[in-house]
Amino acid sequence: MREILDTIVWIVNVPATTGYAWTFIGAFSAIGLLMVASGFGSQLRLARSARANAREARARGGHPDDDVPNPLAVLGYGLGRVAAVVIVLITVAFGAVGLISTFGHTITAGYIFDHGVQVDAENINDDYVQYTAADGTVYTMEYSFFTAQSAPSDENIAFAETLVVRYLPDHPQAFVVDTEASTTHAGEPLGR
Repeated sequence: MREILDTIVWIVNVPATTGYAWTFIGAFSAIGLLMVASGFGSQLRLARSARANAREARARGGHPDDDVPNPLAVLGYGLGRVAAVVIVLITVAFGAVGLISTFGHTITAGYIFDHGVQVDAENINDDYVQYTAADGTVYTMEYSFFTAQSAPSDENIAFAETLVVRYLPDHPQAFVVDTEASTTHAGEPLGR
């Protein structure tokens, strides 16, 4: 069960740590995707209208009414519409996660802080954090100014002398800066 939760947090962490971008992506993509989803309905109506017109033409010409709707076409239109609606819901949800994370802590920070592995890290130009996972892989991850990936307090890493991060063991890309273990140039914890 924990592996499933870690994976969900890892996926949600993407829009949470890039909240500023996902706010716009979610808003504008949802508008276009809603148009696509509603377009599937109009295509289905046009297909039904075309079949009705063909039925009327056959009746005027004295031909039998053998109009059998193509079930694959109807199924295709229905599945396309459902897929578009699902994509709209996911995009809007990711946009909402990004918006919420822009106004405070990233919503995944608490979980990663509670369940993450603690390791020393390096601050690279206040924009990137570099750390080595338990398997020896070195990760250089972006640290967003707008959605600070820090816990338990919301601090920027610009004032950090020593930097400590916590990351999920199965998904090392999901990390937070541990503001209790990280220290400032004065030797005090980064988080106040």
